[in-house]
Amino acid sequence: MTSLNIIATNFNDLMSRPPFKHVKRIPYDEVADMGKLVHETVMVQSSPLIVDKWHKSPAWNGSIFKLNYLKTHYGTEDIVCRDVNHNIDVEMKMKDFIDHIRKPSNGSDTGSESLLYGKDLSCPEKWRESIMDELLPPIVAYRGPNDLNAFYPEKAAETLMLYIGKEGTRTPLHYNHCGTVGHNILLHSDDNAHSIWFMIAAEDKTKAELLFKSLGYPLERESHFASVEQLTQAEFPIYVVEQRVGDLVLIPSLTYHQVLNVVWKDYRQSSLE
Repeated sequence: MTSLNIIATNFNDLMSRPPFKHVKRIPYDEVADMGKLVHETVMVQSSPLIVDKWHKSPAWNGSIFKLNYLKTHYGTEDIVCRDVNHNIDVEMKMKDFIDHIRKPSNGSDTGSESLLYGKDLSCPEKWRESIMDELLPPIVAYRGPNDLNAFYPEKAAETLMLYIGKEGTRTPLHYNHCGTVGHNILLHSDDNAHSIWFMIAAEDKTKAELLFKSLGYPLERESHFASVEQLTQAEFPIYVVEQRVGDLVLIPSLTYHQVLNVVWKDYRQSSLE
C-alpha cells in the first residue's frame, strides 16, 4: 500500500527532504481582511493557504460535530461509501458505517480487508448553517457571493460535502475542475489524528502529469495515490499540509492534491467555490 509508507514516515523527517515544502499558515484572528488574503494568495498567486485555529472562535459549535449526532439524526439514511482498498462503492446505512469506523484499527492494513471511506456525503443542514453562515467568511461561503452556484440555484451542483474516514482512508491525486478554488476544514478528530495533504502547484501541473505518466500512472484517471518515493522524484515543489482540527485548507485552481487520514478517524467538510 502506498499510503502505509506515508503513515510510517515522521513528518519532520519528511519535511527535511526535497522537494517537500510547508504551506503558509496564519491564525484566523490575525487576518485583517480575509477576502483580500484569499484573493491575493490563492487566486492571484495560485498558492495554497492554511487559515487555522477556527476551533478557537466563539462561533465554533463543536458540540454538534460528533459521530453520535450523525448516528442520531441521520443513522437510517442510505449512503454510499468507497472501499479504498478494493476501489468499489458500498451502500449501507449511516449508522452501520459509523459502527465500522469506530472499530479499532490494528495498524496492519495490507490492502486485503475492506477500508471504507465516507466521501462526498451530504452535509447536515445544521452543520452547513453553523460553518458557512456563522463561522467562515463570505469569501468561502457556500452559494455565497463568490460561488457561481448562487446565481443559478435551480441548476446548482452539490459542492458542499462531508468526508468521514479512519486511518489509511485517502483521496488519490486529482485537481478541482472548472477553475474552482477548493476549501476544506477539519471539524473533529480523535486525539493525535490528522490529515496529510500533498499539493502540486498549477504551474507544475504538466510536469506532474509527465512524471507520473512515466511511472505508469496517468493522473487523468484520478485513481493513483502517490508514495513518498514517487513524490521525491519530482523536480518541482511538493507542498505539504498537516491538517488538524480547525485548520481551513484552501486549494488553488488546477492544483493537484491528495489526502491521507492518519492515526485514527476524522471528519471534514469540504467545498468548491
